[in-house]
Amino acid sequence: MENAKGKVLLIPTFLGETPYQDVMPERVRTEITRLTFFAVENEKTARRYIKKVNPNAVIDQLTFFPIGKHSSEDDILHCIKPCMNGQDVGVISEAGVPAVADPGAAVVALAHANGVRVVPLCGPSSILMGLMASGLSGQNFAFNGYLPIGKPERRARLRELEAIASRGAAAQICIETPFRNLQMFSDVTDALSPRTMLCIACDITTADEYIRTKSIAEWKKAGVPDINKRPCIFIIQ
Repeated sequence: MENAKGKVLLIPTFLGETPYQDVMPERVRTEITRLTFFAVENEKTARRYIKKVNPNAVIDQLTFFPIGKHSSEDDILHCIKPCMNGQDVGVISEAGVPAVADPGAAVVALAHANGVRVVPLCGPSSILMGLMASGLSGQNFAFNGYLPIGKPERRARLRELEAIASRGAAAQICIETPFRNLQMFSDVTDALSPRTMLCIACDITTADEYIRTKSIAEWKKAGVPDINKRPCIFIIQ
């Protein structure tokens, strides 16, 4: 009889410096403690996270498969080989939940293609938590990832998203590299209508958490928020 296949477990991690018990269910610790194979976006970060969750972990006895935007299909297939032998593999992102705006999605896709069960574990997601706290539409929304880097292109894209949001009362979510947050804020406030609503959700789940929703006109009056080099979610509607 053919051996049963293992599973791919999607393991959430922290969004920032937060006590484990504040944001993670106990099952996450239980699964991390028993697993020996991990597909990870950043091995150094994953090692540190595993050791924080399970101080007794012997890191050198664990196997890490690197995944990233430049990973080939063969690289990803290598990640799920243990599953073909009945062993489970954990997928760990740099922050938050894996496979959402994250290269772990490629592991999930190939797991399904090869008949491997995928198990998502509960944990913090900056995208969903930012939307939850925004007061904007939780019934109709879209995640747009990163916008173009060039100012004219980014402003044009912002106007497109504003038009979509206006037509369908749909919240439009995007992210930016932390060191470009101030440029993003400038483009959003300059390009969009004064009546358009903007939520900025920053350092979610940490002691420095900052979440505010205001109209563009109100943001201009309030001035530039303290978001430089801090992980942020931007939501417009």
